[in-house]
Amino acid sequence: MLKNNKVNMAIALVMAIVLWAYVLVSDNQASTNTLRNIPITFANEETLTENDLVVLQAEREAARKALNLDDRPLVLSFGGSLGAAALNKAAAYMLGESAKEKKYQHIHGYGQHDEKFLDEVHAAGVKEEENPQIRMLEYIDNMPECLAAADLVIGRAGAITLTEIEATGKCSILIPSPNVAENHQFHNAMALVNRDAAVMIEEKDLTGEKLWETVN
Repeated sequence: MLKNNKVNMAIALVMAIVLWAYVLVSDNQASTNTLRNIPITFANEETLTENDLVVLQAEREAARKALNLDDRPLVLSFGGSLGAAALNKAAAYMLGESAKEKKYQHIHGYGQHDEKFLDEVHAAGVKEEENPQIRMLEYIDNMPECLAAADLVIGRAGAITLTEIEATGKCSILIPSPNVAENHQFHNAMALVNRDAAVMIEEKDLTGEKLWETVN
């Protein structure tokens, strides 16, 4: 197990580059190609595969204890530090439905530029004082711990995000941003979807009802 922070950060960067390279060539190769077959060799000649990588140090149980979570599944959702309006709108509905059933715990990062999100959540029926299992944060500053604790991750499909999801072995619902060069987040997501490692909802198909149904 790799325990050095600098080594772990380097691994995450290398994995991001490998994933991006995989996506770039995937259109010209058979769909049977998989990232897990690509070995990574470091300067010390130690060869690691996807299954060997430990990007995040925090183990699941320790992370859940630190976050004061109970035994219910944790759904971690975010759209990036700046937020994502479409994802946030769907998340507001999801959190409203979840507040009624109370069978999940949630940590949702809504970003800096979505001032309407909290109003939408309140309109969906979420009262923070009655739902301590739902945490809504402008910025998630302890992402490694949250990822380690999560049972399901909902987010965009940037290379770094997918690297972290793969390295921690998390189930995920991916909502690629359509506002990126050459629609590359869609192709990033498909690299996991084609391996039955994620579910994708394109933003044009995203609704609160669709997201909640997929979570369930």
